[in-house]
Amino acid sequence: MSTYHIMVFICFTCQLFLCPVDSVIGIATFFRRDYDLIHSQRSFYKVHNIPKSWNDARKQCILEGSTLAIPETAEEAEKLRDLMSKKIDTNSVAYLGIQAFTKGFFFTLDGRSINEIYHGWAPGQPNDVDNQEDCVILSSDGKLNDVNCVNKNPFICEKSQDSATWNNACETSDLAYTRVAGMAHCYKVHLEPKNWPDAYATCVAEQSYLAILNSRTESKALINLFNTKPYRNVTQNFLRGAIHLGFHDRFTEGLFTTIRGDTLSDAGFDKWGGGQPDHSLVETCGSMFYDGELNDIGCEQRCFFICEREVGDGSSALSLRFAGLE
Repeated sequence: MSTYHIMVFICFTCQLFLCPVDSVIGIATFFRRDYDLIHSQRSFYKVHNIPKSWNDARKQCILEGSTLAIPETAEEAEKLRDLMSKKIDTNSVAYLGIQAFTKGFFFTLDGRSINEIYHGWAPGQPNDVDNQEDCVILSSDGKLNDVNCVNKNPFICEKSQDSATWNNACETSDLAYTRVAGMAHCYKVHLEPKNWPDAYATCVAEQSYLAILNSRTESKALINLFNTKPYRNVTQNFLRGAIHLGFHDRFTEGLFTTIRGDTLSDAGFDKWGGGQPDHSLVETCGSMFYDGELNDIGCEQRCFFICEREVGDGSSALSLRFAGLE
């Protein structure tokens, strides 16, 4: 097949299906709808205006499939400053992916000395006040400042165009989501056990939600999907035999509703396991056993969990597939 015919095929395919890449040069033009592409930096960025500690900010970026931003040049630092001004205010600051892992020696999260990248410190910085300032923020003037890592600040996440992937079937950059035969949505089985609130937050960060069972067919399909995963190889300390799902009775004792507010019967599936629910007041979050039947569970119990993602809903990447090309 000639190069010409290959390009015609690619362009035709991208008209039929979601294809958020420039079909000529083959780089991503879309990552997530909450990230902005800055062409000159060949990266996508998101400014988080809800303050977090440095480590929690780092974790949030990871959940979104990105990393804490690292300004490579003065130009990039200026672009980040402009984003901060637009997304927060003109006096904002933001955490960066730089830390003094050894006192006095600042390194990026990927192990490079700060001297190898932009290092425009503010006057008198870094000053390590009280010997406790090991993290770095970008100030509103585009300069760097060392701060205490436990301080809560806004932060910026970054994803390079070169590293951005695309899952066409599920309209997401996360390749771990998969279509399941007979189901309208996509799913991702998480084998890193978490408590129910953290599992909920993880799914939200992935622009999805803790899975909601709408039928016995869906219950069986998710168990079949789960059984394809190497869950028996996980050796951490967690509760085996249960998988967190998106329902609870945290608002009204005994009234289990989905995270979208529907009763289980209205949602379409309310088949409890034998003797369940069995722990009023103590077990207020929802899960299913490995046979697909429902179980109430303590919210702090660490378990596997499944995220569910809707596609083709108009707010997905489909309507933004050429975002940033104008």
